Amino acid sequence: MVKISCYNFMTEWITIFIAGAIGLMKLARGDKAPKFSATDVHGNSFSIEAALKNHNLAIFFLRYIGCAFCQVEIIEVKKKEGEFKRRNIYPVFVVNSERKVLKNYIEKKPELNFTFIPDVELNLYKLYHLNIDGGIKSIVSWNVLKKFLKFIWKDIKDYKGISKGLEGAHYLLPACFGINMDGIIVYSHYGKDITDGCKIDELLKAFSDNL
Repeated sequence: MVKISCYNFMTEWITIFIAGAIGLMKLARGDKAPKFSATDVHGNSFSIEAALKNHNLAIFFLRYIGCAFCQVEIIEVKKKEGEFKRRNIYPVFVVNSERKVLKNYIEKKPELNFTFIPDVELNLYKLYHLNIDGGIKSIVSWNVLKKFLKFIWKDIKDYKGISKGLEGAHYLLPACFGINMDGIIVYSHYGKDITDGCKIDELLKAFSDNL
């Protein structure tokens, strides 16, 4: 019994160690971007390989679509759409929401002419080495509180409440990647908490530096 218990204990900790090590293998500038194919919110096929033949890509990994900070990020990208177009960057949003829930949001914001990919099973998040469980510290901090108060004061007018929009991985942390037409990552950002989304000006500058 003791041998079995020790074996189980060691196996569990080895599993935790390996999972942690994988989580530390973050994609960085200069790395080759992992390729994937997926179906977007409208049922259309999307593949990185095909998209890169015509555009640079900015891939935004968001939480669920009811996340206030995620909606703010989408709106910020829309506001700077002209700057994205000047650099031939096409925005793609991966969202941890059911297709019908995500589609409900898109229908309320028809001006969002970007690609939205639902990923309930977190397959693409794992492919890009995101932290899918940042723990309680990712949602309870002074920084999160300050960002939430800023949202209430400034951005809540643009928020769209969506039925089941808050369903998803609550401790999932956001990330963003800029990928040039050679398939190379020129910008990489992994959020430290749920409010720490893409630094859009830094993303745009990364492509300017590589023109």
